[in-house]
Amino acid sequence: MCLIFLLALFAPRVAFAFIWIFGDRVDLAFGSFIWPLLLLIFLPWTGIMYTLLWSPVGGVEGQSSSFVRPSVTGTGAAPPPNRTRRRSDPVTAGLWREIRASTSTATSPARAEPGAAPGS
Repeated sequence: MCLIFLLALFAPRVAFAFIWIFGDRVDLAFGSFIWPLLLLIFLPWTGIMYTLLWSPVGGVEGQSSSFVRPSVTGTGAAPPPNRTRRRSDPVTAGLWREIRASTSTATSPARAEPGAAPGS
């Protein structure tokens, strides 16, 4: 089991495949082969954590599910940063207004009318 853990650090898909091929926990945790196959392809860490934390009595519930959730998002327990706050802040909103105003009133080179001779 320690060797599989070390392998999971470097190649989680290979480790999950080894757990699936050489053990019976994956077959017991999942009803069919579709979910483990999808987890193997797209979310190998989630498959490993779910398989290791699954129990025959209650599945994955309670405190165990808090270890599976971060492996789904890949970001740990922290939520993604809020990017809309920057523009809703009154100080930076004024700065954004000034930037937009200065770029929209910037002088652009005069355009010649179609059909007009150059220099006239």
